[in-house]
Amino acid sequence: MPGVPSYRGCEACRRQKKKCDQARPACSRCARLKIPCIGCGQQRFKFKDETKALRAANAPPSDFAAAAAAASSPAPGIHGSPPPSRPLSNQTTRTSGAIVSVLQISDPRYDLFAFGPFIKDIPSRLGTHAALDASADALASAFSCVHTRCITPESLAKYARALRSVQNSLQSPATAYSEQTLCAIYFIMLCQGWIANDDNPFPGHGPAMAHLLNVIVSNNWHNAFNSAILITISVSVLLESIVNPSIQLRPWFFKLAELHKPTAPIHSLDGVALTSADLHNIILMRDILRNPGQHIEQMQSLYSLLRLELPALRKHLEEKLEPACSDPPDALPASLLRLLSRYLAVYSVLLSMGMTLNGFLRALGSCKFPLAADMEVYFSETMTHAEKLKPRRPFGASHVPLTLICALATADDDPLRQMATRRMLSEYESDSTSFSWLDKAGQQAWKPRGSILERKGKEWNGKKLVSGIHSCVAW
Repeated sequence: MPGVPSYRGCEACRRQKKKCDQARPACSRCARLKIPCIGCGQQRFKFKDETKALRAANAPPSDFAAAAAAASSPAPGIHGSPPPSRPLSNQTTRTSGAIVSVLQISDPRYDLFAFGPFIKDIPSRLGTHAALDASADALASAFSCVHTRCITPESLAKYARALRSVQNSLQSPATAYSEQTLCAIYFIMLCQGWIANDDNPFPGHGPAMAHLLNVIVSNNWHNAFNSAILITISVSVLLESIVNPSIQLRPWFFKLAELHKPTAPIHSLDGVALTSADLHNIILMRDILRNPGQHIEQMQSLYSLLRLELPALRKHLEEKLEPACSDPPDALPASLLRLLSRYLAVYSVLLSMGMTLNGFLRALGSCKFPLAADMEVYFSETMTHAEKLKPRRPFGASHVPLTLICALATADDDPLRQMATRRMLSEYESDSTSFSWLDKAGQQAWKPRGSILERKGKEWNGKKLVSGIHSCVAW
């Protein structure tokens, strides 16, 4: 800052804003008042801030006019101080920004809404729960690994930090039984499916989530955010309970299913019923897979319902939703894309249920339905469905590998079907950086053949199957 000449009078006259005659050794005013005359005749300098002018002089030619305009305008700030050189931030604002930027993606391939509609409310809930903050940060970092197909040390470090934070939250009575802790565990589960090495002995999170749900459902959770979290995570726990007998669906799940049960059957836009996708029927599928011989009548009843609803749902997709979404994704509203994604996911689930029940009924020797003809249709639809959803991988087709695994499990007697299914699974396997769908398909603990529930080996391969179920949920 250059100095410029200023007042040369004495200090006493300068403070009183009087003209000083600069007489020596004392000016006339100081002599008359008999006060010390200090600084008389000395040159002083005043300084002015020319930072903006220098910035304007050093600016590129294209930005010179804007920089000059900025230099001429007063600097904002408290008491005239210049603004900070960069926006103020902390870990919470950085995590919120990362999550918000991810949530703005409506491309079905990378739309996080596939894992629960409640995720849109997560940014507003950050900053009050350490485990939720850490897991959300890990989720945003793991998302970038899915997009780039490259697992970075930073994402693994954030994943490990989130695990420690969740453990600390579970050890604290003040935070253990909260929706935020439950949501943090769910995010950890998703990260585990995306970036965790399959060889690492990470345990399944189902038992911990089941224990928390048993307490939380009994409390006041009746709002839109909590309800969406509980329904989403309960289905994940239910899927894992199929292969993990230690998970008991205590009264909490049946209470949740009863409270969430719609007053009328779920209908699509043209009146097609989706009763088979109700939570009660999902629970029934769990019981059938565990003890098929004890649920023969329920199996036949549910299969009969699926034979009615699957063709209607397929017709609705082909004639209504898919034509409405024929334009490029960036030209369609996000709500329509997400509606299609939800119906495609339901279609995958119903196909999986239909093929599984078909396999069990064939093993039982049931003659009530044309099972062989039905299986031909289901397998053909599965292959067509998987082929059609390839452009929506990975997130928009996250439900397809589970359907392909069900198709492979019920195709033991047809080598051509097995070969076609494995080929399709290998293509979907390219979306994952941390596990193999074909390995998961080969490690299934049940086969709907022969003695109703034929196990491969004497014991359940618990760790691998739990990891496989979590991967199916995450992908």
